[in-house]
Formats: sequence, C-alpha cells, structure tokens
Amino acid sequence: EDLTIENAGAEGILITPPSAATPPSSVVGATVTNNVVSSDDRCIVTPKASYCPPPQPQDDYGESVHLESVANSTVSHNTVVHNVGGILLTDEVGPTHNNLISDNTVSDNTLDCGITLAGHSNKAVALSGPDFGQPQPSQAGVYDNTISGNVADGNGAAGLLAAAATVGAGSYDNTFTGNTASGDGLAGVSIHLHAPFSDVNGNVVKDNTLSDDSLHGGPGGAAGDAEGPPTSANDTESTGVEVLAALAPVTGTVIEGNTISEVYYGVWLSALASSTTVSGNNTSVSPGGTGVFNEPGPHSGYLMAGSDGGTFGFGSAKFH
Repeated sequence: EDLTIENAGAEGILITPPSAATPPSSVVGATVTNNVVSSDDRCIVTPKASYCPPPQPQDDYGESVHLESVANSTVSHNTVVHNVGGILLTDEVGPTHNNLISDNTVSDNTLDCGITLAGHSNKAVALSGPDFGQPQPSQAGVYDNTISGNVADGNGAAGLLAAAATVGAGSYDNTFTGNTASGDGLAGVSIHLHAPFSDVNGNVVKDNTLSDDSLHGGPGGAAGDAEGPPTSANDTESTGVEVLAALAPVTGTVIEGNTISEVYYGVWLSALASSTTVSGNNTSVSPGGTGVFNEPGPHSGYLMAGSDGGTFGFGSAKFH
C-alpha cells in the first residue's frame, strides 16, 4: 500500500507461492492498493542487459503487477503506467481465481496489454482420462475473476485480455464490467484462444466503454489483430470487442450493455465463436463498418481465376 515502484527489470510487484511450494498452490488474501507502478518490466526491451534474467517462455518478464497463482485477493486504486505491460494474472504454480481487479488506471503501457488474464499452465483442462476436455479448477486456470471500473487507455496491445495460449490452458468465467478502454493497440476487450483443448469459455463483457481501439495489431502495423494462421483468425479492422477462436470453439461468451465507438467493428467474432450472446450494446462505427461481424467459416466459398491473373472470391472466399 502507498508505494512508488519504478525501473524494475522484471515485475514491480510480484505475488506468487514460494519456490518450495508443492503445486498446485496459491497465495490467498493479498491486497495491493494505492500504489504507483511505473517504468517496470524493462528487461523485455533490454534483454541482454546483465541484470536481466532469462526470459519466460511467454516472452515477457511478468509485466508490472503480477499475480501468479493467487486467489481471493484485491488489486485496487493503483496507477500502473508507462511500463512495458500492466497487470497480469497467470497460473503457473496453481489456480488464480476469485480476485478483484478494480478502479486501477492501467494506461500507456507501450508494448503489451493493460490487464491480462493469461492461462499459462497446461493443467487447467484435463488432457486424458474420463474428464478429458473438462476444466480442472483445483489444478490450474485463471477463472472467476472480476475486472471492474478500471481505465486501460493507450496500451500497446489489448486494453483488457483473457487468453489461453497452449493446449490445456484456461482463462474462463471471468467478468469484465464497467471498464474504460480507449486508444489501445488491440481490441478494447480481447478474448483469445490459440490452441485446441483449452478453455476461454464463459467470459462476460458487460457495461464497458470502449473507443478507438485495435489501432495497430494488423498486418504491417495497420488496424486490427493479425493472429493467424489460419486467416480466419485475422481481424483486419479497428474493433471494440474481439472473440478470437483460432483452432477450437469458444462458447458461452456474453457481450452486453457496452458503449462502443470510433471503430470499424463493434464486436468481431471468429467463425468458431458464433455461439456468443451479443445484446444491448450502444455501438457507433465508422463508415462501412458494422456493429457485429461474424467471420465466415472455412470451406464455404470458392475462387474464380481470371485470365489476367486476378482471383475473385465467392461465399466466404476473399478477393485477391
């Protein structure tokens, strides 16, 4: 409480079980409040410096405030600005769940997201046995966390992100409510699934204010979010809320009551995220844009080749 923490190579604040803890293990009941955390996570931009540890497999040094395997804890009223990345929740040692991340300013973190809920452990989803494909909340996973009332503006990637990057990972049943995200590199709220047999289901995006987001995550730094292959995982326009299901379905997502403006797509949904519930959003899009865009599924179109070398797309196939 009431600390100023700056210029760290890795995290400014890290909460995690001790190295001798036997997995699964989680820290319970921590409080991080009223701190200023700035200019941290610097090793990602100077990785060869003598004071920098080897990088983590997830290519960062923990961002600036890192809850790694933490439960029933609160991160509130902090100012987390001008770092590489902002607030990060992960599950390497054990599950991270039932945390409240509220009323923080997490802005201008130049290379990564404002607030990230990232399933890193491959034990969050059962990969064998009778429960194959089902969550294992006692083992790992980032779930049942509430992200509310935060300001996440001008970050290099998403304002707010829930993601599972590897087989068996999980970031599910989290709630993003009452947040503001503007001017972020990726969508204001992004939900990403990048591997089969992982879980980002059941996340709720409700009553947020999102504007002018997904500015430079597309090809060559253009607007959008290029996460493919496959190409169906490439959002190519500015976007308020994105549900990206690259290789497996994402189900149970709820997107409602949000105010979304100054974007081309209010909500962008992968073909494998079509079961998302979208309702009651107040959306204002740029000319040619749409409130809800559903990426067409594969194998539902064809190309016609012309003698001049052009190809013309029909159905879901695109013009080249």
